[in-house]
Amino acid sequence: MCHKCVSLLHKWSKTNFFNNEQKNIKNVIDSIKSPPNTNFTYSWIPTTGITDPNVFTPNGDGENDKFYIKGIGVSSYYLKIFSRWGELIFESNNLEDQWDGTYNGEPVSNGTYVYSINYKSMVDKDYNVNGTVTVIRWITQ
Repeated sequence: MCHKCVSLLHKWSKTNFFNNEQKNIKNVIDSIKSPPNTNFTYSWIPTTGITDPNVFTPNGDGENDKFYIKGIGVSSYYLKIFSRWGELIFESNNLEDQWDGTYNGEPVSNGTYVYSINYKSMVDKDYNVNGTVTVIRWITQ
């Protein structure tokens, strides 16, 4: 064992995404007071998680207009959104894709829609998340 070595263990958290995590690691390393010629080793234990909102307002005001999933530690992903009658109205296998509240180019009605997300973590563990998202279109006069 190296007596001059310092080991750091960092666990990803669901609330801090990649840019913040990289900055946090650097801050931890920079804050350690160590003698010259000290070797650092560190490991990341990736935590997998997604953030799935439950309401959005696709009314064109530029705020909260699209439904999208944020993920960390996700290697593959598949999202399906269904109407209240079980009809598939949106699907994607790309975390960057966002649902704009339309189906076949037409706005969907106000209401609650069911989604299913299947994703795989960076360590090949499978997850399935089911939930609902509510579409609210404000009517302005």
